[in-house]
Amino acid sequence: SPNSPYINDSKLWLARSYSASGAYLKSKAAYQDYQSTSKGHAKYAYAMFELSKILVKEFNEIDKAKFLLLDMIKKYPEHPLINKANQLLLDL
Repeated sequence: SPNSPYINDSKLWLARSYSASGAYLKSKAAYQDYQSTSKGHAKYAYAMFELSKILVKEFNEIDKAKFLLLDMIKKYPEHPLINKANQLLLDL
């Protein structure tokens, strides 16, 4: 239902499930769809981090991943994944 208050959560879970099943192209598209409509959502930073990992591991899109990680670090400096984001950025 496009008017559901849970639409953002549904989009995020769809992206996660594609990733878990190895459908990385679909996962990438689903994370991008989530991010285009869900700014300010509680899990937005998490989605940035997960998409960054997919961009690196599956698509070798290093520059895009770096941009997402830098944006995440800047916007969400207190996020629980910040140390992992910093480490991933250093590894790139």
